[in-house]
Amino acid sequence: MFGFNAFTSLKKIFATEVKAETDQYYLSGVSRPLRDITDLPEVLQQCLSASGYTGKENLICCSVSWKEAFLKTANQQNWAPLVCKQVNFLPVPARIVYMRSKLMGVVPFGARDKYQNGKGSMLIKLMNIFTLSDTKGKEMDVAELVTILAETMLIPAYALQPYISWRELDHYTLEGIIHDRGVSASGIFYFNKHNEFLRFETSDRYYTDHGTFKKYKWIAYAGGYMERNGIRFPSEFRAVWKMPHEDYCYFKGKIDRLENNIFDRAVSNTIDGSS
Repeated sequence: MFGFNAFTSLKKIFATEVKAETDQYYLSGVSRPLRDITDLPEVLQQCLSASGYTGKENLICCSVSWKEAFLKTANQQNWAPLVCKQVNFLPVPARIVYMRSKLMGVVPFGARDKYQNGKGSMLIKLMNIFTLSDTKGKEMDVAELVTILAETMLIPAYALQPYISWRELDHYTLEGIIHDRGVSASGIFYFNKHNEFLRFETSDRYYTDHGTFKKYKWIAYAGGYMERNGIRFPSEFRAVWKMPHEDYCYFKGKIDRLENNIFDRAVSNTIDGSS
């Protein structure tokens, strides 16, 4: 679709895909109707209100600026610093992420993780040249879509989108179900007494082990709430696999800021820095 070849840098791939997604809204002004906030479970209504959303925002995209992030490629490995750039889109679910780190602290590698046009994929390159893996398929479609659902904790305006439905299990526990182009995924959100997201749990995110997909429970934790430009959001995240014999926390990070509907910056931020 975009005319990439084996030697195209991940950052260029990422920037091209973000620009393509951005242009369809920036140039056409397309927006989609939102669910009425009063139709949501009470804890979600309170969460949206406390986060600074009225339920009437025409939120198209959100650029997530990670202050710091760390990755573990195996449970026994040390944490490795991770450069992470991310843009989420709301009217039609899409999420595109660029990551860069070093294996064993020495060999550079990068990844582009995305859900776009109803498809999920993870592309990993060594030294920005050699493709280590390019994982696609129905399992990735579901796994990447459920990640968007999980990031309702970060961008509560996702809760207003008609492609997500809600079922109240109790006042502080909700099941969310996301649908897009024949793909569906679900998970459980847990809130605290302040109506803030605490964590998200799902069995719809697949762990990949040498090309084999395995279904383990995946948990994302949120905390460190802060406010910037009138929007309150969790600044700290952890992602954990519940393995059969141990828990594997493979990602942790801190968010500096969120930038909503800044189309030019959403694209330009993807090409800053090294490749």
